[in-house]
Amino acid sequence: MSTRLNKSESTLHDYPINEVCAIAESPGYRIEERHVGGEQGPDIIIRNLVSGIGVIVESEVGHNITSSSYRKFEREMKEHAAAKNIKAIIVITETPRRVWKKAMKGIEPRRNFFVVGGSVFKDVLPALLVNSLG
Repeated sequence: MSTRLNKSESTLHDYPINEVCAIAESPGYRIEERHVGGEQGPDIIIRNLVSGIGVIVESEVGHNITSSSYRKFEREMKEHAAAKNIKAIIVITETPRRVWKKAMKGIEPRRNFFVVGGSVFKDVLPALLVNSLG
């Protein structure tokens, strides 16, 4: 007997997305886009309505970081940085050291690219959002 999740059920990947949305909305940031359950696009785009600056948050919890992950981060930064005034990409993963090791085009670690461990993202994300979004 196989068990399949429908789009309304939560997955390990979606848990951080739901938590990040709650964390971001608390100080008044707006969730501009939210894609879960295999939808196309960044997992979350969060925007400061006063400054107009946004950040992308990607949940890689429950996924292996592969070369396609890095290509996705590069593509998102290239596509969204100028067009949507995106200042940074924040990646939540269980293997942060692996993500830091890879050089990517248009990505500057700790300037426009941040990696947060899955076990501590709820503690780190509020300060990171304030720092990135102003």
